[in-house]
Amino acid sequence: MRKLFAAFAALTLYAGAASAAGPTVQFPNSPWKGSAPARIQCGWLQSANMNSTADQAIPISVPSSTYMLDSIVISNASVSLSTAAGGFYTAASKGGTTLVANTQAYSTLTAAAVNAAGSSMSATLGTGATTSALNASPIYFSLTTGQGAAATADIRVYCRPLYPTR
Repeated sequence: MRKLFAAFAALTLYAGAASAAGPTVQFPNSPWKGSAPARIQCGWLQSANMNSTADQAIPISVPSSTYMLDSIVISNASVSLSTAAGGFYTAASKGGTTLVANTQAYSTLTAAAVNAAGSSMSATLGTGATTSALNASPIYFSLTTGQGAAATADIRVYCRPLYPTR
């Protein structure tokens, strides 16, 4: 029994000493305190109004001062979106850099059920989104053509943070 206790005590001391040293991390001085992710969900707009042509702000949060847009995913439409069309921009009133063209149709969103065809889609990113380092927050979703009836959908924005190099 003593040998078992001694072995357990030695193992506990070894584990404590190993954890006291702390992990080796990629960014030890960043708020992340570890290996920073390459792709994150950096913005979200729940129940975006798919019938309004007014600007709808999407706050962007990244662990760096700049980012590249990776994708914009739209899902959970409340109705089949047969006429809604519009884009995403870095400034209000369809200003700044065009991230997704104002002609983007959302007609592929025909179902809200998970695992059903037509329940989500990725917006087609424009050149401004794929070739620019951005620092805009918020970005704006602005329809050119509303659905014509009450309709909502969820929007998720995915980014690749551009961490500083030293």
